[in-house]
Amino acid sequence: NNCSFSLRYALWHNKNLIFDESTITDICRAPFWYCKNVKIQNSEINGVKSLRESSNILVEKTNIISNEFGWKCHNLELFNSNIESEYAF
Repeated sequence: NNCSFSLRYALWHNKNLIFDESTITDICRAPFWYCKNVKIQNSEINGVKSLRESSNILVEKTNIISNEFGWKCHNLELFNSNIESEYAF
C-alpha cells in the first residue's frame, strides 16, 4: 500500500498480492509477470509490458500506460480503469 516502484521486473511470480494506492513508474519494464491472485486498485501503472502470463487479476480504479498490457493472461477483470496501449491483451 502506498508504494512507488522504479525498477525492472519488480513483482514477478507473486501470489495473493494486493497493490493499492501505489505507482509503477515509466522506467519500469515488465513489472507484473507470472503472478496469480492479484488485486491492483487505486494505482498508476506505467512502463512496457506491464502484465503478462498471469491469472486471476482484478484491476480497479487504476490508470495504465503500457505499450503491451495483459498478454497471455487468464481471468483478467478491469473495472473503472483507463488503459493506454498499442498492443493490449
